[in-house]
Amino acid sequence: MDNTANNLDIPINTSLPSPKRKTSSRNSRRPSVTFPYYASYRDSISSAEDVSTTSDSELDHDYTTDLTTPASSESCAEDMQPDDVEDFRDREYPMLKGKTYLDHGGTTLYAKSLIEEFSADLISNLYGNPHSASTPSALAGHRVDAIRERALRFFNADPEHFDLVFVANATAAIKLVIDCFRDHAAASNTPVWYGYHKDAHTSLVGVRESTKMHRCFTTDEEVDIWINSGGLGGPRARQLGLFAYPGQSNMTGRRLPLNWPGRIRKSFHKAPTYTLLDAAALASTAPLDLTNPATAPDFVALSFYKIFGFPNVGALIVRKESAHVLESRRYFGGGTVDMIISINDTWHAKKGSTIHDRMEDGTLPFHSIFALDHAMN
Repeated sequence: MDNTANNLDIPINTSLPSPKRKTSSRNSRRPSVTFPYYASYRDSISSAEDVSTTSDSELDHDYTTDLTTPASSESCAEDMQPDDVEDFRDREYPMLKGKTYLDHGGTTLYAKSLIEEFSADLISNLYGNPHSASTPSALAGHRVDAIRERALRFFNADPEHFDLVFVANATAAIKLVIDCFRDHAAASNTPVWYGYHKDAHTSLVGVRESTKMHRCFTTDEEVDIWINSGGLGGPRARQLGLFAYPGQSNMTGRRLPLNWPGRIRKSFHKAPTYTLLDAAALASTAPLDLTNPATAPDFVALSFYKIFGFPNVGALIVRKESAHVLESRRYFGGGTVDMIISINDTWHAKKGSTIHDRMEDGTLPFHSIFALDHAMN
């Protein structure tokens, strides 16, 4: 964020205690996050004078709110007895009383403690629009940046190699990718070839309408043959390729191979071919591990509400080495530009610091992003 906080000595309301979260075994199923957060706001920032001599990079992880990260659970799924499960369900999911919920593919259920912590956070602290130049805005902006990094680490994605763009949902992430590819193709006079797996969600299938050259792969074996052939039947020289597939089929629940992106990157030399993984279903049922940037997809689309039930926000995770194909996007809006000229000329200066600065149009749903912080707890 561009706004520099001249004074972050915000009077934070401490009259509302943080609701105590009772930890559960489900925490042990996710990759552990050891990201430092929110130690004590007044301990780390004691006066306006202290803040004025602190760099933005130091502030990114040192600010706090009243709501601190609770200790991680040390319990395991095997430790829970039937009575414990019943108690846990009654405590965290009272909306299930007398009901049966089967639509976890659409969205999982949010926990009561998540809503309580999020509510207490908003009541206790003053946040402003991150694009504004005010103290509450600076606090909100720094917190968004910290949560962005924490979300990357939730998927074992090193911020040195990946960036995360907040979007409305996985479909919005997919649309952002193809919009950027289309503009890149127009700017470089390079036609786009698009390939997708038959198990793809409609959001991936719809991408084919943006290009004249597309191919549907009917089986995993067909994809393997294509990769082993070095891309025969795919993009030709002086074309730009994009191959997309779901990590998990919405129709059957079958999980597809996650080694395809690395193999494509290693085997294709005739035309640059990028990979887009729709991880919306997969990330809701299994940990998504992006530890190795050499084998990871170039772009990953996902929805956090499918993982946590709340908030309704999604993400596009971008492999930084592949980000250049997104940089020809013509549309700009909100905080994605530093300056524009509209009279007697049509010129604008795009933000050039990070991928997410150039991709996140308008004001982010920052309150929802704060809720994501509590969800990851």
